Amino acid sequence: MRILAICGPIGAPVIEFARQFPDALILNEADYLNEDGSVNFEQIHNNPAKFVVLVGHLPFSHDKLRSLCDVKVFIETPGDSCLSGLLKGVSLDEVPQRIDSYLAEVKPRNEKVINPLYKYADLVVAHDKIAGPAVHLISTAFIYQEE
Repeated sequence: MRILAICGPIGAPVIEFARQFPDALILNEADYLNEDGSVNFEQIHNNPAKFVVLVGHLPFSHDKLRSLCDVKVFIETPGDSCLSGLLKGVSLDEVPQRIDSYLAEVKPRNEKVINPLYKYADLVVAHDKIAGPAVHLISTAFIYQEE
């Protein structure tokens, strides 16, 4: 089994990046993290997939989880793009509340907790380059490793 971890700030296009690997089993944090924040390693290992993508904001914050990953990618996303990502699909009535929540909770968490995790990444991809060569590079590396 090959494991790719994709991390990025809240509002970053981490899921969009993960969906570019159609043969992979995508696990969100709700799938592999327990309510107390610990890692559910059984959920990761007890599946038939050859290629697993762990997606979320905190997968790099766990030493043991990081060590299981073959490749770790951080989606670098500026604050305005994170806010834009959070506002997608939101009704006009919800916009002021979402902006307030972003400024009070999300932005500080991104800056203090999530963005510093980039130092654990093997590859940093700009949010506007997620459909670029990184996908080909990772796909090729995983195929080559399996042969």
